[in-house]
Amino acid sequence: AYLTLKGMNVLTFGSAREALLSINERPDIVILDVNMPDIDGFMLFETLRSQGENMPVVLITGLGDTEMRQRAERLGVSAFFDKPIDPLHLLGTLNRLLA
Repeated sequence: AYLTLKGMNVLTFGSAREALLSINERPDIVILDVNMPDIDGFMLFETLRSQGENMPVVLITGLGDTEMRQRAERLGVSAFFDKPIDPLHLLGTLNRLLA
């Protein structure tokens, strides 16, 4: 809701599978939670990359640790946020990635 109020067109999905079925929408950026019901955010990120998708990807988690952050960096995730997320920081990061 916050990103929509800030003028961004936001699509949401209830699962990674739903998102994969809709990736043909070619989003400018993808925000993934690490813990999703069917496929974790890391696996979805790797699936997107294996399909040739190269849009920026932001991972968020409520259970982050140093190892998880390092894994995200190794994989080439564009940004990594721990919950709770500061909305202004997220918006700034998204604007930077979209510029």
